[in-house]
Amino acid sequence: MKKVILSLMFLLLCAGYSQAGGIGGEYNGVDWVKWDDEKKGTFVAGFVAGSNYVIWGNLEKLGEYNEEEADRVLKKYLKASASQGIEAYAHDEAALLRDISVNEAKDDMNKNLLEYVIYNAANKNIKSALDDLYKEERNRGIGVTDAIFVVKKRITGTPEEDIEKILAYLRDGKQLKGTLLVKDETGLRYIPFP
Repeated sequence: MKKVILSLMFLLLCAGYSQAGGIGGEYNGVDWVKWDDEKKGTFVAGFVAGSNYVIWGNLEKLGEYNEEEADRVLKKYLKASASQGIEAYAHDEAALLRDISVNEAKDDMNKNLLEYVIYNAANKNIKSALDDLYKEERNRGIGVTDAIFVVKKRITGTPEEDIEKILAYLRDGKQLKGTLLVKDETGLRYIPFP
């Protein structure tokens, strides 16, 4: 009998979490509009702090090397490449070329991660922008985490027509193939999200 009662309690607990965006679900605008200001502020503060903590913790430390020596070796490499000549490199020069390319790769990874950092906005401004976004019924199916990145894009100056394309993509449950691929005066481009 104890097992039946415990099993029933567990199922009820899971069902409650599932409906509230907990286990197996994500909070969206339907949840957001039901929350009081304190819960909204706490959610935003936790999300921003957690996201930034993970990002800063995963940035790659760049190696150090002598810039003048690196410049000399790179010039030698470029000269040899341009003349199609085969030139031997000393072990330390080859190691320096490797360090430069590794640093470039790490720097690119860091730049990609930094795209996700949320800054230049007070948490109350993010909360207020989410309130505005979820005033429209059609946006309430959008997950709060995705909506926070939409707000970030607005704050950082993404054009409003790009924001509307992102919102259409999110309203459709991220199913509209090609929605974020647009053609404009510069040609074909992809709207990055998040």
